[in-house]
Amino acid sequence: MNTAEVFSIRLLELTPQIIAAVCREDGLQHRGIRAADAIHVITALQAQADLLVTADRSMLALNGLFPTLRCVDTDEALRLLA
Repeated sequence: MNTAEVFSIRLLELTPQIIAAVCREDGLQHRGIRAADAIHVITALQAQADLLVTADRSMLALNGLFPTLRCVDTDEALRLLA
């Protein structure tokens, strides 16, 4: 059993629709989020994810910005998923 199975983590495909959404979203760029990281955020939002796990400080600063998505570090994620 791998980590994704243990914690019921879904792995998602990168689609043209996600790339288009990232290109339309300039709010993340204004917050210092790089394009590659914005792909993660937009993918999580479109997939209606509950958590986005990251060690990136700029992405952690997004926690609370989206009503349906929490941006947390690995320690917090492990506490929440336990």
